[in-house]
Amino acid sequence: MLMGHFGLVLGLGFLLAVVRSPEAAAQQIRSATLADIPRLVELAGRPGPRSLATDEDTSYLTTLLEQPDTLAVVSETEGRVTGGVVATRHSIPGAEPQESIYTIEWLRVTEDPAGAIQQALLVEVVRQAAARGATVAIAAQPG
Repeated sequence: MLMGHFGLVLGLGFLLAVVRSPEAAAQQIRSATLADIPRLVELAGRPGPRSLATDEDTSYLTTLLEQPDTLAVVSETEGRVTGGVVATRHSIPGAEPQESIYTIEWLRVTEDPAGAIQQALLVEVVRQAAARGATVAIAAQPG
């Protein structure tokens, strides 16, 4: 899935470098559930690299969230989902069988000029991946 993308591998050092902003502190971060999918698909309709929400988004997110090794978290403010991130686990070619990496498959947030929501979501995914003995790769489309 990283073909045509560039990636940045993050580890625990990233967690230590993050400064929590007031916006991030207002967010409640929790595990995503299937019930969150309609709101996450709604967020996919916001302007961005992929700005059209479709039935395929619903199917895609459902498939990802049903996988046992998937990490999926959402942010909430006052009970409303304001963002979500989904990462899937992959083995590292040539590495020990227990070594793995999580890649960010899906990340969308509401209006977030300071990046606080996105940052809070990514910090939580990195924390959960580290707890499972893995690293996180964040990929972004160029341009």
